[in-house]
Amino acid sequence: MKKLFLFPIVVLLLLSCQGSDAPERRAEEFLSAFLSYHFADAAEMCSSEVVETMRWRASQLNREEAEAMVESLPEIRIEDVQMLSDDSCVVTCVASDVFVLDSIGQPGHLGDSRWRVTLGKDEKKHWRVSALLGV
Repeated sequence: MKKLFLFPIVVLLLLSCQGSDAPERRAEEFLSAFLSYHFADAAEMCSSEVVETMRWRASQLNREEAEAMVESLPEIRIEDVQMLSDDSCVVTCVASDVFVLDSIGQPGHLGDSRWRVTLGKDEKKHWRVSALLGV
């Protein structure tokens, strides 16, 4: 009888642990932090190459744009998940209500943007963002 009682608990624990580090969840968390310009939070989820991309993006902003972005709360929708192997995948996302910088010399504006987030597992087998591409 004890075995029957413990089995559902073990299954629930395994499922809850598995979902917390799913690649699409990591991509969503990363993009939310990145597009809100919470770079310290985003940097904890990515490789050093992506941190350099964040530094470049931040250098392109003026003060008013930076303040507007920190206050924005993007809505992230997962469009596609493509598993490349057990340890790598590409997640395509659409971000709504984000500050878009799409024209040189023009101020940014709120809008939608589409992103391709490449993830790989680190040595602890946690998903980390290894590349980011606006599409």
